[in-house]
Amino acid sequence: MNVLIIRHAIAMEREDFFKTNADDEQRPLILEGIKKMRKNVIGLRRVVPYIKVLYSSPLVRAVQTAKIVSDHYEEMPVEKCDFLKPESDPADLVEFIKSAAKGFTRAEQETSAFAVVGHEPHLSELIGYLATGKSTPLFELRKGGACLINFESGIVAGKGKLEWLLKPSIMRKLVRL
Repeated sequence: MNVLIIRHAIAMEREDFFKTNADDEQRPLILEGIKKMRKNVIGLRRVVPYIKVLYSSPLVRAVQTAKIVSDHYEEMPVEKCDFLKPESDPADLVEFIKSAAKGFTRAEQETSAFAVVGHEPHLSELIGYLATGKSTPLFELRKGGACLINFESGIVAGKGKLEWLLKPSIMRKLVRL
């Protein structure tokens, strides 16, 4: 089974958004982030042709990013998941993924991905947890970047194999191939 991990695209700067007196959960993507993410997803589709399910943090910037991903994957529904909020425990998210992936057929496990859209540093902790069994970030996932973790037999923390990590600029270069 493949778990596709995507960080939200470029959002409004926290300091600028703070001046609006709105809750940070409402902070949106900026136009540049939207445009770049649309190109990123075209490149992403070259290396991950099928997504079975797409879950997003409920924060606005992640939902907007997930909608862009959805638009390029046959407008699949975006499901919100509280376990993708920045302060969530990666172990809880892994348990959620295990449970939600039970409906995958064997063929779907081999040919499609379970996709999640979220935030840093939570996603780096998740990647570290999936690969090593410890919630230790191994690297930072860039805004609009993606990572693919493969599990040979069931999702087990520490048993994930890092297939690739793509910076947004590399995803956009894949469009031209």
